[in-house]
Parts: sequence; C-alpha cells; structure tokens
Amino acid sequence: MKKNDLILIIAIICIAGAMYGFWQYSNMNKTDYTITIYLENEVYYTNKLTKNLKESFEIKTDYGNNYVTIENGIVDITEADCPDQICADSKSISLPGESLVCLPHQVYIEITGEKEADDVDVTSY
Repeated sequence: MKKNDLILIIAIICIAGAMYGFWQYSNMNKTDYTITIYLENEVYYTNKLTKNLKESFEIKTDYGNNYVTIENGIVDITEADCPDQICADSKSISLPGESLVCLPHQVYIEITGEKEADDVDVTSY
C-alpha cells in the first residue's frame, strides 16, 4: 500500500466521522416524542417530550396520589401512596414504546413517537 493510499483512507474516515458527529449534534434536541398521561382512561396531560422540559406535579385521584417528574427527557413516578409501590420502584422512561403504570390509582403514562424502543423479551425477567 502506498503512502498516498493510506492518507486517502484516513481522510475518508475522518470526514465520515466528522459528518456523523455533526449529524448527531444537530439532532440532539430534535425529538418527535410525546408524553401522555391517562387517568381512568382519559387524557390527563400531554406534551412534547424534550430535553428542556422540566416539570414536577402531583396526580390526585379518588384512589390516591402519584408524583411525576419530567426532566432532561426522562419521565419518572417518584412517589406514590399505593400499597405495592411498583410504579414508584419502576425505572424511568425516555423512549417511545416505554410506559409507567400505577394500577391501584388507574394512572398510565406512555411515550409515543417516531422511533420505537427495542422490543423487550419479558420471559427473561
């Protein structure tokens, strides 16, 4: 391999890397994700899920209360007064196709959007 061939290969790799980095950076805050919170099968709250969205609020129901935090593109049920605490112990969500559920309070939170999260094999849990 000649010296010029090696320089050409390295230049192509550098240009491709720079283009990929620029593409990632330009799409960093561009998401078409939507968060929707349902209370007793009715839409309670909906908004675009962006990195800049920062909200915390309490969802009061006839069955109890849930505390939801939305920050840096991540949604979490931080606290709940239900007996089993499954919703509060669940991991945070940030991708389309992910959801949080509090069955005792009839609260369902989902993220929808252009890109679906990877399929999860529930048999491995």
